[in-house]
Amino acid sequence: MATANITTDQKPAFSWIFLGQPKGEEWTGQPVTLRTQADTEEAARDAFPSWDLTFAAKIRTASPLNYHFMEGNYLWSLMGTDARDSLREMAGVRHA
Repeated sequence: MATANITTDQKPAFSWIFLGQPKGEEWTGQPVTLRTQADTEEAARDAFPSWDLTFAAKIRTASPLNYHFMEGNYLWSLMGTDARDSLREMAGVRHA
């Protein structure tokens, strides 16, 4: 199993998930799930210029934990946060 811990100071604001099929080809299979990180949907779509895309999801990526690893042919992504901070934020309590 290969692992890689990827952290950056300025992560894109969102993960974007699309269902896609190659442009200009007769596609008989199921749509492919494509995922990227970007601040806007337009920037995310620009990452796949040769694909016809259907929007599937927009996931906020602001997180102190952002861990990715590969197992076989699968890329796993784990994202997390401090639950106490999230609960305080939802309750309207501002924190430093």
